Amino acid sequence: MTPFRPWQNLLRIVLILAAATLSACAGVDMSGTCGLEEHYTLPLDMMLGGRAPVLWVRVNGIDRHFLLDTGGSSSAIERRTALALGLLHDTKSVSMRDVTGTQNFDTIEIERVETGGLVFENKRFLVSNGLPYDGVIGLDLLSDLTLDINELEGRIVAYHGRLCAGQKPIADAKLIEMPAIRGVKGAGGKPSPHLEVAARLNGTLGLAMFDTGAIGGSLVSPVFAAKAGVTPEILASDPEVHPRGFGAVTTAHLHRFDQLDLDGEIFPKPVLMISSDKGMAFNIIIGADYFHIHRVWLDFANDRVFTLPLEQRPSPGS
Repeated sequence: MTPFRPWQNLLRIVLILAAATLSACAGVDMSGTCGLEEHYTLPLDMMLGGRAPVLWVRVNGIDRHFLLDTGGSSSAIERRTALALGLLHDTKSVSMRDVTGTQNFDTIEIERVETGGLVFENKRFLVSNGLPYDGVIGLDLLSDLTLDINELEGRIVAYHGRLCAGQKPIADAKLIEMPAIRGVKGAGGKPSPHLEVAARLNGTLGLAMFDTGAIGGSLVSPVFAAKAGVTPEILASDPEVHPRGFGAVTTAHLHRFDQLDLDGEIFPKPVLMISSDKGMAFNIIIGADYFHIHRVWLDFANDRVFTLPLEQRPSPGS
């Protein structure tokens, strides 16, 4: 199965979601200084058949494998890993929603986590259970960085600082710039750390979020899929798949849509998963099937996303 098919055209769509405001605000330097500062090449170990951006991470001096997860609000450590490292103490319980619904999690504080020269001290991590790696590095640790993600070449670079107004990460005619918004409100009315961009699915306008942790592929909310014309009868005839989140395995359906327009990049006849979670916070989650064929920059400071289509490689089932 290849969820995205080769694109035919690059046609920029008009951003209905306050485009003028976004264009004016993108790249505004509120601190008086700008420019990407010290960078860190993160030690990438592409696990799971090359389908997941898994980093070498040192936890209290011991090397472990953690997934880079730009869709996860919180970082996590696997229960078995926490047990092995003697970290299960001072636990506190929190409630969190992912693609499997709302779950309760223990949390623990970890004294020191480091990867590629980045150091995080005295941070609280969720305790997950059943993931195929030792933990997850989420947006609570990433959202003050600019990330350059190139899974095809096996390279991820993190930068301190922010791009200057009008600055692009590279000079390439194929580079696509996507103004983004923080479209989901968290507890207390705070903006979500996730960057969302305009997308049309079967002509229906919505928002899409980029998630390196969605290793099973891209996912559509059932509410948005219904707006895009997927009836319950159609959905019932689509094959089932079983993606996994932090909390558990859930059920989704594979559906072939007519077209996905991701802020101007056209994908005809894409095969995407439709979630069973009616409370899913995002219209579309863009996952591993996209990252395998694009270089992606996530500029959290300026709310901008840049992508560069890359030479495609074969995918299982293609």
